[in-house]
Amino acid sequence: MMLKMFRIIKKISQLVFTPRALDTREELQEKWDALPEKLQSDQQIYGRNEEGCGATVGMMPRCDFACRGCYLSESANKVPAASVSDIKKQLDHLRSYLGRWGNLQLTDGEVTLRPVNELIEILKYAREVELIPMLMTHGDQIRKNPELLKTLMREGHLAEVSFHVDITQRGRLGDAYKNAKTEAELMPLRKEFVELVRTIREETKLPLRVASTLTITPDNLNEVPDVLTFYMKNSDVFRLVSFLPIAQVGRTLDGIGGGVTKEALWGKVAEGLYKQDTSSIDRVLNSRWWMGPPDCSQFLMGFVRVDKTQPLRYYSVSMKSDELSKKVFGYFFKKFSGITFRADSKLESRFRAIGMFLSAPWLFIFQFPRLMIQTLKEMSPEPVLKQMYALFKGTLKYERFTIVGHHFMSEDELKTDLGKERLDQCVFKVSHGGELVSMCEFNATSLRQDYYHELTQQHSKE
Repeated sequence: MMLKMFRIIKKISQLVFTPRALDTREELQEKWDALPEKLQSDQQIYGRNEEGCGATVGMMPRCDFACRGCYLSESANKVPAASVSDIKKQLDHLRSYLGRWGNLQLTDGEVTLRPVNELIEILKYAREVELIPMLMTHGDQIRKNPELLKTLMREGHLAEVSFHVDITQRGRLGDAYKNAKTEAELMPLRKEFVELVRTIREETKLPLRVASTLTITPDNLNEVPDVLTFYMKNSDVFRLVSFLPIAQVGRTLDGIGGGVTKEALWGKVAEGLYKQDTSSIDRVLNSRWWMGPPDCSQFLMGFVRVDKTQPLRYYSVSMKSDELSKKVFGYFFKKFSGITFRADSKLESRFRAIGMFLSAPWLFIFQFPRLMIQTLKEMSPEPVLKQMYALFKGTLKYERFTIVGHHFMSEDELKTDLGKERLDQCVFKVSHGGELVSMCEFNATSLRQDYYHELTQQHSKE
């Protein structure tokens, strides 16, 4: 009993007196110092608040879909999954790169086809080594059996999931979705996921952070504004949407990769957020953050105003937005870079918040309120006090919402000078052959096919 009490007191003390772990600060500084000077920008989040992103390979190199765009190799569905012990070794390796509570994607094929007990073991281990796993899925196994997601949440402590939905997919459950030619035809499916998540959250009383990914081709580029509007309307469920312009890799049909530039994508994002409001569109384009090289990942962080009496409105925040934002974010990163509440219990979150306040009371008493008031003024013509009262009553909400554009490279792009530069500074890694390899290199070269061959050989010897 005394030992348990001592551990609790020690944990509380750590949260209050060091709300950000010392090793996190040191690791971020090392990554920042390693960046070329031209990437050490106000728009750069890598090395300032994030240590990169990692993904598993071999989790389930199989899929029950036959999508027109697919990063898996031709032999994928004939390849056995990597063992649980092999996946754990990958997680150990990725932990050394990603740091404490780093971002981990459980991916490679449709991972929900893997036995549930193995998924639970992998999820638990990820948290043991202090990684935050996000389950990447097309979602059909969960549609067929919602108990699967509940089990992963209850027994595996899964708290993050991403549903991939777009018109490149083939084989979806439901006649209306199997051969959808427009994103509009898939809106009822997205709504189904919205209701499923709300129900599961209510039944389990557990947190579940949800994202969605879409492969973008010339065929659905013009529908990005409408898709974005849907996700903003349901930002209580979806906190992030990631648009993935298709690259000519893996089993992707010849000729459909590489047809969408980052300029074209972000033009459609801006159109979806602000229609013809040119001044607001400029704000969007100027407020993008980078994760590593700007040609790889760009994203907007901000809030959706949810109010039945007014149209949806998005407010993006970054150090490029205005002088006050730059001052507030600059001070925040100086004091709290890398801090996260995503792995905390509710009680741990409260003590960490107390520790942050005690570390920088000036920031929370003066600067954040100033930024909030400025935001409220820009978001609505209503008086600030009226908006604050509505927020207090719960009739008005501001939901966090992040928009990502992630551009993978084809083999031809890898060979260009820009491609080589991007590879050198890649922040999205997989563990392969004892090395951390760029996801672009793993997808666009023979590395994935070589790895699948190794898995087949290992399986044949067992």
